[in-house]
Amino acid sequence: SSKTPKQKSWNYKEGMLSVTVIKATNVDNLDQDEGEHGASDPYVELELKGNYKNEKTKSKQNEDNPVWNEKFQLFVDDAKNDVLKCRLYDHDKWTMDDKIGEVQIPVITVLGANGYLSKEFDVIGSKNNCKLTLELKYWESRG
Repeated sequence: SSKTPKQKSWNYKEGMLSVTVIKATNVDNLDQDEGEHGASDPYVELELKGNYKNEKTKSKQNEDNPVWNEKFQLFVDDAKNDVLKCRLYDHDKWTMDDKIGEVQIPVITVLGANGYLSKEFDVIGSKNNCKLTLELKYWESRG
């Protein structure tokens, strides 16, 4: 008989969210100006209300299946209501970066998964069925 792990209890205060941006697949190619052989230079920007600044991964040149494996730690202000926004952009040297799409993850879903969630999310806005793989961990510092 497999034991189910005991559901953690949260006090929704002083939370930290660790976000590992693992990879994306089928990133839309918005660099049409580079011809058919060009691909996007994608990066991911993370936004969370409680965190004082947005975090960004490096951009991966000409890569429609980029692998980042970059880890960030974000402060959670309000675990019940905050939403982690992960925006996928195509880095352009000469013009504004193009937004490919985004994933929105309510922090509460990570708590509901007992503080650990690792999955592939659909990138909303992608016309290419692009997916973003993230690993999310939530914990609280007990004062």
